[in-house]
Amino acid sequence: MINEFVLTFDVDWAPDYMIEHTVRLLRSYNVKSTWFLTHESKAINNLLHNDLIEVGIHPNFLPGSTQGESITEVMDNLVKAFPMAKVVRTHAMFYSSEIARLFCAYNLERDSSIFLDGMPGIQPYTTRYTDWKSIVRLPYCWADDGELRCRPKWIIPQYEGMKILDFHPVHIFLNTAKKTGLFRL
Repeated sequence: MINEFVLTFDVDWAPDYMIEHTVRLLRSYNVKSTWFLTHESKAINNLLHNDLIEVGIHPNFLPGSTQGESITEVMDNLVKAFPMAKVVRTHAMFYSSEIARLFCAYNLERDSSIFLDGMPGIQPYTTRYTDWKSIVRLPYCWADDGELRCRPKWIIPQYEGMKILDFHPVHIFLNTAKKTGLFRL
């Protein structure tokens, strides 16, 4: 796992043309990635049949969510839409032990809802939330939206260890990094 980069994408209701652009870019380099999905669409449906893409869910448990009115309703809707998903990242890192137990009940195996900004030496770890089920936690250490808010230029971590990076199709499509004078993706 030394110097392993894992590319992840939070769809966050991006329009299809932005999703398709990002997928074409990744495919041109034969890059595998994990996508955390928020909704159904034609472009999302194409992701489900792409062997370079692992499908995850991206539940929004915040008030006013378009995914449902309760935590259970949000999960029911996403699991129904994407039953193959085994990985999850919550929108806005919204989390609790109740939510973790719910992830176990929905047979999710991995959770990437922890953001450890720039943390070196990140390793997967298993946490037991019930007496019968555990989940592997996979913290991410870099996010494009965080870079936009917090840094004068985007800096990808260069330390040894696993580096899970979080991108959003909107920033790939708009090439936000280049337009802000940072780096080109």
